[in-house]
Amino acid sequence: MKITLVLVFFCAVLYSCEPRPETNPNALTEPLTLENKEVGWKIEVPAGWEIIDEDESRESDQLGVDAIVEAVDIEIDVTGLLNLLNIKKEETNFLNICAEPFFEEYLGEWEATNQFMQEILIATYESQGISPNISPVSIAEISGLEFRTYTMDLSENRSGEKVKQTFYSRLHNGYDLSATLTFTDESIKEEMIEIWKSSTLDIRELPDSIKTHYAEMDSIYNTYILNGEGGFAQEKYGVAKFWFQKAKEFNPLESYAKNQLVKCELFIDEVGQQEMAKLEVDWQYNKVIEKADEYFASGSLEDAYSYYQRAVAIEPANQDLKDKMAETEKLIQMDYPEWTP
Repeated sequence: MKITLVLVFFCAVLYSCEPRPETNPNALTEPLTLENKEVGWKIEVPAGWEIIDEDESRESDQLGVDAIVEAVDIEIDVTGLLNLLNIKKEETNFLNICAEPFFEEYLGEWEATNQFMQEILIATYESQGISPNISPVSIAEISGLEFRTYTMDLSENRSGEKVKQTFYSRLHNGYDLSATLTFTDESIKEEMIEIWKSSTLDIRELPDSIKTHYAEMDSIYNTYILNGEGGFAQEKYGVAKFWFQKAKEFNPLESYAKNQLVKCELFIDEVGQQEMAKLEVDWQYNKVIEKADEYFASGSLEDAYSYYQRAVAIEPANQDLKDKMAETEKLIQMDYPEWTP
């Protein structure tokens, strides 16, 4: 998770109080070109910047994980994170560019995830007694492509310098591509922005499977909306509210479903609430069956049995479902005779 690096570089700057040498013996003496063809990214780092080595980056990853877990108690996985570039100047100015594979399972998931990560970052800082001042999100152009960007004003480090962070991110070729600038010197910040803006970004054509996936997601969203409209037209406001709620969950960035939910609230009565509750039970039941069948088909029979058991608890009179659960139990016991539910 890219947020771990954000925290580490902030901490490195916050606690920095060492005198800064006039020259850095570890700094590049000539420009360095870096490229990742899978991500579709290339950059040239000018002389004068120090490259942070891989061992230091791995240690930084773990420090960031520990800080998040302590603050918000969630599981963090950094195994897929690609550190494309980590450079620094004068010990208090860092530029990190990273990419992480990202597959959207619902429309707008990338934007929602980035918002969630910002909330985690804020919570982690606040757990350290820091209240960030956050700028509005705006759009910046990098290599002709749009990136979301915003800045956090944080706190002073031990040398009395104000620490700030500026963030850039976009969904690019199936990766969450981002840059984080952590700095105390505004002039060096401008250098970092120029380095970042010198990136060359190539857009690959999406595979047919991904195109199909997005087309299916659009179709699902439109079906939810049509179902909601149908319920509203028939004055079945519980039905309408149920489907508009599903549309909102599936595409949280679209305002139409949210607006229709407000209208439903004006008309829905107790009967409508009962309609909605029944649809929700049916929805959850179908999801459980879908998962059970998926596990059964893949040979994960114990997991399949567990989900069929949940489904029977919802519909105890469904004999076909009971038969499927019994079949699954027999198959498990063929391999594990001592197994019992």
